[in-house]
Amino acid sequence: MPERFSPLPDDALIFRLADPGSQFLPADAELPLPRWFEPSSGDVEEGERRNRPPGLSVWDRDRATVENARQLTQRPQGMAFGLKVGFCKSLGQHHQRELAVVADPLDARQPEPGWDGHSLVEGLKRPPGGTRQAHKDLLMALSQSCQKVD
Repeated sequence: MPERFSPLPDDALIFRLADPGSQFLPADAELPLPRWFEPSSGDVEEGERRNRPPGLSVWDRDRATVENARQLTQRPQGMAFGLKVGFCKSLGQHHQRELAVVADPLDARQPEPGWDGHSLVEGLKRPPGGTRQAHKDLLMALSQSCQKVD
């Protein structure tokens, strides 16, 4: 099991689930919309509680399959989209943002398959003083770089 908040290797494939026909993956979309990468108010609150940056929930493909993630999130129709950790971080740097991808095992779901594959992308919340356009550009680049994961 990875240690909580330990960085994932750059060659790790991370993915998230998007439900077809949802606000993040409209019926005619091939990739999730950029706002899919926007941390929710719950993500922000969780980060504050943990004294960490807000983290967006993702899955480490080396530790969790798409089916594991579907079962753990109770989203049986979820489609998986992802990218490599190193590419995610380099996109952040290109947009003058520091993104980190860290392990965050779901201890409460142990020993269910994939519980230790839960991870977080940190650094996606728009920083103070950051422009809305620069933030939108980063989210767009991330969403357009995703590929379907099986």
